[in-house]
Amino acid sequence: MKIAIAGLGYVGLSNAVLLAQHNEVVGIDLNAAKVAMLNARQSPIEDAELEDYLAHKPLNLRATLDKVDAYTGADFVIIATPTDYDPQTNYFNTRSIESVVADVTAINPQAVMVIKSTVPVGYTAKLREQYCRQAVIPSSNAVIPDSKAVIPGSNAVIPDSEVVIPDSIRDPWIADQVRNDSMSSNDGNSNNSSNSNDSLSSHPSPSIIFSPEFLREGHALYDNLHPSRIVIGEISVRAQTFARLLQQGAVKQNIYVLFTNSTEAEAIKLFANTYLAMRVAYFNELDSFAATHGLDTKQMIKGVCLDPRIGSYYNNPSFGYGGYCLPKDTKQLLANYDHVPQTLMQAIVDSNSTRKDFIAADILKKLAQSKEMGSAIPGSKAVIPDPKDVIPDPKDVIPDSKAVIPDSIRDPWIADQVRNDSMRGHDSISANNSTSATKPPVVGIYRLVMKAGSDNYRASSIQGIMKRIKAKGVEVIVYEPVLKEPHFFNSRVVNDLQKFIKEADVIVANRITKDLQGVADKVYTRDLFGQD
Repeated sequence: MKIAIAGLGYVGLSNAVLLAQHNEVVGIDLNAAKVAMLNARQSPIEDAELEDYLAHKPLNLRATLDKVDAYTGADFVIIATPTDYDPQTNYFNTRSIESVVADVTAINPQAVMVIKSTVPVGYTAKLREQYCRQAVIPSSNAVIPDSKAVIPGSNAVIPDSEVVIPDSIRDPWIADQVRNDSMSSNDGNSNNSSNSNDSLSSHPSPSIIFSPEFLREGHALYDNLHPSRIVIGEISVRAQTFARLLQQGAVKQNIYVLFTNSTEAEAIKLFANTYLAMRVAYFNELDSFAATHGLDTKQMIKGVCLDPRIGSYYNNPSFGYGGYCLPKDTKQLLANYDHVPQTLMQAIVDSNSTRKDFIAADILKKLAQSKEMGSAIPGSKAVIPDPKDVIPDPKDVIPDSKAVIPDSIRDPWIADQVRNDSMRGHDSISANNSTSATKPPVVGIYRLVMKAGSDNYRASSIQGIMKRIKAKGVEVIVYEPVLKEPHFFNSRVVNDLQKFIKEADVIVANRITKDLQGVADKVYTRDLFGQD
């Protein structure tokens, strides 16, 4: 079976490697360097399992820049292109998905397209209407006997005479699984026979399926090899076929598979990530409370999490949630709540901003303490801002029309941020530097990357904290080996670690590493457990 993957970020690449163990997989991307790396069996992103599989596993995998080459003859096309949240429209920017759908429809209209990119609730149904002229949204009641899921090994099967195995399925393992584990048995679903004929059609007319991903940055392939569940936003034989392809490449056995309609699957993705964001925000606010009142955050978290209903996991305080998914998914879900009563969803989004305000003020407080509680650096005229004066509203930023986009920044989201969100204080810092008698205090940011094993700093929470600190005229320097440019958002990049440590008065680190063990007195962190 041939499978094309559009978009070779961590979602697309991890799916490509997973599926290439048993199928012909062709990845397509706009980035020529990324395509070349993949063809050389090198991972363009930092992920231990991806690097290992590319280097040591026999994979039927190649990459191309040519969409005709990629899509021609493909049985499935997985769409894993970026969908950034657009604050102007309050929705994801889905143009990249629509571009792929248009190309596939023109080149190979028989292919089944599976959207893995995160999209607004209801998007796939509308896309089906647009491209297929017929929306097929199976009723959520037309499911297997218990209205929940198909679990591998269950007795819920479609009678063999009604199961149509697509011609493209040549792998006998896949064919057997589709035949033996098809949904809705004769006995268990006899009362829904009229619904079954529609929702369990072997060849429903729309060729677009939504299937959310639940992957962690830096562990994307691992999470595909050991998935917590597989969710497919369609109830059909071809949906089962795709689920079996994912199961076939996985290491984990007896994976829970949930078949829903597309809109339910889209909502599952957004609600799952918003819950994770809520948990991050909860423990961050617990930490803010403890820090304000001089309490032991670690003891409090342990006491709370010993309740088995809460659990001792995903509870390490941080500077706020960030990365590819949580910031944009929470905002998108909140936008989908238009005309629906809610308070919690808004509170989750607001809490992340409040946490950054608190952290920025706390850093300035430590900066003052590092100078023996004085207001100036000994021997200089530089004044340390009062942390109470930190402006909480992130809109206190003056766009810098002279912002230069480094050549290595190819991500349009990053480029937009550099162009539109250059931090205020650049001019005042330059003015201070021009006065030889003035040496301003310096805050050092140790790593923009927020997660171990990841090289992604996009939308990392530390950037919001940098913005707040710089708005008060404090110089910020950055240590980030991923960066090759001399400046990031008008902050100097100092990638000589010893020079960085010497120059910074306070070192801000979301997570402690061995690099900082010898300078603990300089470090500001909320890391308690040494894990993400």
